[in-house]
Amino acid sequence: MGFLRSFGKFVLGTLFSLSLASLLLISSLSQLTEYTNLKKIFSEALIEIRLKEVNITEGYHLIRETCKFKEKIILPIDNDTIELNCSQVEKVEEKDFLDLITTKIFEKFYFKEYPCSVIECLRDAKNFLVIFSEQGNLFLKGIQSYLILITVVLCIGFILILENWQERAKGLGKVLFSTGLFYFIIKYASSFFLPAKIKEIKVVQDILNIFVQNFLYLFVCGVILLILGYSLSYRKEKEKKKK
Repeated sequence: MGFLRSFGKFVLGTLFSLSLASLLLISSLSQLTEYTNLKKIFSEALIEIRLKEVNITEGYHLIRETCKFKEKIILPIDNDTIELNCSQVEKVEEKDFLDLITTKIFEKFYFKEYPCSVIECLRDAKNFLVIFSEQGNLFLKGIQSYLILITVVLCIGFILILENWQERAKGLGKVLFSTGLFYFIIKYASSFFLPAKIKEIKVVQDILNIFVQNFLYLFVCGVILLILGYSLSYRKEKEKKKK
């Protein structure tokens, strides 16, 4: 019986840790690909890489003049185009014009309709960016829902197989602590493998922060539970000696 319980602890603990790590990774990727977060990162990258040398003032006034004769303006963007509604342009001041342009470009990319499911698209390098679209975000949220259910079931099973509250606190603490170590792994890997120039880019830092912060919270919770578990065990041992 003792062997079966120990084996059950190991199996459930391992599955719980793997499920939790998968949940955090998918959750972080889902958080990254949400409209607001991805738009911020995309806009900063676009301005840094493509629009930094563009004369926004000149472009703004040129488009305003053109809008006196047209209702819509089609702007070429690489191999694609974006459409500007002149009634919208007229309401935008020069200081907000750049944001309008980057938003239009981002939405063209983010709301693109792919001719395949996310899984099928990921098999084709040409459609790999589907994961950073609205379609990809909805797909990730669907996986996240299933992982939440699986993780909760494994967590409950792991708690029930442990004998008492101090063992449960220590057991959960060990799982959270070990899973939270991914925070340091990701931090170290990014520091070691990423070139210094890339690490200095704010957009890259924002992406890394989204991925690592959830693991940091998990690590801290694991430490707290371990302290609690060992404190309860120490207190129990102390009470036994008094008797």
